[in-house]
Amino acid sequence: ALALAIFLFCGPDFLLAPLGVPGGLRAGYLMQGVVGEKLLGCSGEPWLEDRARRLSSDPPLAVNAFTAALFAVGGLAAERLLLFALEDRGFILSVSMCGCLGSA
Repeated sequence: ALALAIFLFCGPDFLLAPLGVPGGLRAGYLMQGVVGEKLLGCSGEPWLEDRARRLSSDPPLAVNAFTAALFAVGGLAAERLLLFALEDRGFILSVSMCGCLGSA
């Protein structure tokens, strides 16, 4: 579940690049902005302004922790759904690890 969560956090850019889809689809990066602005009420802070301009800036620890928890729950749920559908834990782990390596 952890490998799948990391893959979801980093984004599927390496899968979409051969299809000609432009990069920049980093789910974790985008979710940190949403969590900081909408859920934790950090609007107007300098790191959010940098994110609006597509610059890389470090969010506060609370935003990182909340986002990591969301992706951990999402990774666990995705693993359970894939396990129910495919019934092969080894295949799910292999795809998750390949996703982690490809998105890093």
